Amino acid sequence: MIEDINVRISHEMELNNDFPAYYLQSFYGKIIFSDWETDAEESPELVEVGEVEFDYFDNDSAIKNGEDIFPILDDIDQEYYDLYKALSVYFGKNNIPNFLYLHRITVKEQYRSNGIASAVTERIEHYFKNKAKIAIVKPWPLGIDHYSEEFKKMQKKMVKHYQKLGYKKISDGFMVKYLW
Repeated sequence: MIEDINVRISHEMELNNDFPAYYLQSFYGKIIFSDWETDAEESPELVEVGEVEFDYFDNDSAIKNGEDIFPILDDIDQEYYDLYKALSVYFGKNNIPNFLYLHRITVKEQYRSNGIASAVTERIEHYFKNKAKIAIVKPWPLGIDHYSEEFKKMQKKMVKHYQKLGYKKISDGFMVKYLW
């Protein structure tokens, strides 16, 4: 099944020169399965099996241009402020490298446990490994009350999943993996 998975990505980049958000590039995509088992003789049925959302942050360019990444990340939302704090504690405020933030990878329930999320994660990491020094995730189950036991159970499962992929815990629930 994995060999028949593709990710179709849309790329978003801020063009406002008054705000240094051009150091942050956002990507959104659909995870597509090419189902060759259908009756189609020459082309497979394309089935959407999930979605992905991630950001690439070029901190080297920001530093070279005298920009502080804190206002950039803080202006986005609370999660990115928390990300900045976690990275500052782990790397030091002035040593945060270029990073890939895997914000969300979702796979529809009927397609889970097939290695799709792992394969998508690894492909994205591979694509960006010459640009980003690290990849970051924050295991956070979606659609579940975050005060519930089910949430805690799912979050533990997600942490173990990312640990198998080489991520290690840093702070505030974030995990990091060196890409090179």
